[in-house]
Amino acid sequence: MEDYDIHYEARFVKNYKITIINDFEEMGYVESASECGAGLATSVKAIPNDGYKFVYWCDTDLNVVSDSSQYSFTMPNNDIT
Repeated sequence: MEDYDIHYEARFVKNYKITIINDFEEMGYVESASECGAGLATSVKAIPNDGYKFVYWCDTDLNVVSDSSQYSFTMPNNDIT
């Protein structure tokens, strides 16, 4: 132990849910955490089944957000789908 006081502070963030909708399970599946702390980095990964190829990720408004099968992002301060 050092000869001086050391202070530590615990910090917390709220966890929010990550919901993945896969309407076409015969084409592939998704790996992701089920929740993540607000402001923290997380990712989702799409794995195509045999005979299929991943194309892109889109948000609920159908805007393309990534064409990489592994999509990383910062968790917002709300649940996401």
